[in-house]
Amino acid sequence: MISDLFERKKTHFIIWRPGVTNPAPQLSIGLPSQPVSAYSSFPLIQDATFPELWSIPASACGLSEGAVYYYGFAVALSEPFGQVDQSFLITDPAAYSVDRSINPPIGLPALSVSPSGDPLSIIAYIGGELKECDNGGSAGPLLPDWTDEPQLTSLPQNDSLVIYEMPTRWAHTDSVGNTVYGSGTFQDVLALLDKDALSPTFPNSSILNNRALIQELGVNAIELLPCSDQDRSLLWGYGMANFLAADYDLGKPPGQPLSTASTDLVNLVKSCHKSALRVFLDIAMSWCENHPYVYINFTDFFPADDTDPEWDHRNGWGGQVPKFNYAVQGYDPISGTQQTIVPARQLLKLFILRWLNDFHIDGLRLDDIANFIPAWDSLPYFVEEITQFARQIWTDRGGADAQFLSVGEELSVPPDVSRIVSHALDGQWNDTFRAIIRPALLGQNWPGNPNFEQCINGLIDPRTFGFTDTSQIVNYLGSHDTGNFQGQRIYNWFLDNNVADAEPRIKLGFACLLTAIGIPMILAGDEFADQMDPPPPGVTFDNYKQEDPVNWSLLGDVWRQRIFAVVANLVKLRTTSLALSGMEITWLHANFDDGQRVMAWLRGSGSEIVITVANFSDWSTTAAYQIDNWPRLPVGYKWFEVTLGQDAASAGNEPIEAWQGKVFTLVEE
Repeated sequence: MISDLFERKKTHFIIWRPGVTNPAPQLSIGLPSQPVSAYSSFPLIQDATFPELWSIPASACGLSEGAVYYYGFAVALSEPFGQVDQSFLITDPAAYSVDRSINPPIGLPALSVSPSGDPLSIIAYIGGELKECDNGGSAGPLLPDWTDEPQLTSLPQNDSLVIYEMPTRWAHTDSVGNTVYGSGTFQDVLALLDKDALSPTFPNSSILNNRALIQELGVNAIELLPCSDQDRSLLWGYGMANFLAADYDLGKPPGQPLSTASTDLVNLVKSCHKSALRVFLDIAMSWCENHPYVYINFTDFFPADDTDPEWDHRNGWGGQVPKFNYAVQGYDPISGTQQTIVPARQLLKLFILRWLNDFHIDGLRLDDIANFIPAWDSLPYFVEEITQFARQIWTDRGGADAQFLSVGEELSVPPDVSRIVSHALDGQWNDTFRAIIRPALLGQNWPGNPNFEQCINGLIDPRTFGFTDTSQIVNYLGSHDTGNFQGQRIYNWFLDNNVADAEPRIKLGFACLLTAIGIPMILAGDEFADQMDPPPPGVTFDNYKQEDPVNWSLLGDVWRQRIFAVVANLVKLRTTSLALSGMEITWLHANFDDGQRVMAWLRGSGSEIVITVANFSDWSTTAAYQIDNWPRLPVGYKWFEVTLGQDAASAGNEPIEAWQGKVFTLVEE
């Protein structure tokens, strides 16, 4: 799939739907070595067919072949800033790359989270066309290079995924005084995947240097938190400002003079695909911060205040919520035709098209879907429109349905499965898994449910809540939202519940996660019991949660290495076992006598089976613990216990320790 606007951008500088056209918008452009005050200015011309388009051919701007240029659009501000009687230099709302180190000479009106003027857009002029690039300084334009990327058919299918949730900033730790914060970049995440791709920062870490930890763990998908350019540099990335550009700060490790965000992201995705890892992009489309259209045409894209019916119950989180129900007749930037469109929807579809086509993303996680399924919506729900649009892009790229997912963040407990059915999502987060597993690992029932066996049944078999397919469900022990007691890192959960023996319980939690029906997701660091750092004095965990990085140095602890090894063994099983990719489950055993809480379940059938034995109690026995209806051993096979990585001749009749989870499978002799 292509976009008419993107095709036009190959040869023209172009702006869509400026709110104020008298004075006419202008292009301001110059070389990186020039001060902004010395840039050349060119008035944009209104298109004769589509009056919402204003442009100028690149060939009319006196550009030099092979050069990198910085540019912006000088526009008169739209409402609610229309009283300002002058033009301001604004980032191209369709910029492919930006530089935040240089600000325009005239600052914008102060906004709540805008620390500086708009960043300048970056482009290269090569062969008569405008090309996406990073500024390589003396090396000239750095262009994305997809050479040697494998075919899409090499990527894993949805039903065999194990997702690794990775806030990019958490990949590297830095500090100011006693305050620790995440300063990771795309290069740092790449170094976790490829030991030969050394990050500039990892040589200072004995744990990370020359070690590809994500590869060692064995996951086959990575979920990056939002990577679009934003004003705030040390957070998760949800306050997106420039949707189409990779984040400036994520492309600029300490000591590197220029950001290489676009090419670094391409290298990261290509490395993932070479290792048969899918790449999911977490995106927040229900709000943004300081997007260029806030200034270029506020009225068409954003409600003025909470009296506008489009606000309804939505939360802008300090930023702006787009208008998803404001339809107009006009130019459609996707099809290039005149029709009824919702400008904000089409803008965000350009965002999806850009990241799937140009950055080769192969999965979406839609943040806070309730925030853009409002009651007033008279059009098809936008989440449904996005899912269908994204899947069409994927299909046009040659991808198979079984290798793409659009997953919504759904935190209702129990889950509102109707969102999948009625809003055409492929799947959703199952926060109920987290809500059940955490008290279970304390030996407690899910609050409100007096029957422990029913709790575990719902934990392992989400069909209880209405799910009908493995790929509809994303289960997790914890997610990036670590700021409250119920959602904190799993290790901190045990600390704050005064549990001394966290190691076996964490292993048991992962045994449940990786043998339950659904797609397991692991929060970066939980695979070795990472501990949340204490926030600075006077700062709450909820306010510090976005800045708290993964503390990779904790992997030096021997007991944490044992957890990592068990999780890696289980991940390998989950990504390769046919038994765990389907929906089959048989409950083999439940024992609640005399303080015991032992359950066993079987996944799969025939010789493709996995059996989990889980002890949710302090009770243990050194004698053989017999499970009466253990399946017979087929001829030519032997039992293998996965967590310890060893043969198990006495499977079904073994001792069991407190809080132990054992996972058995069949292997050929």
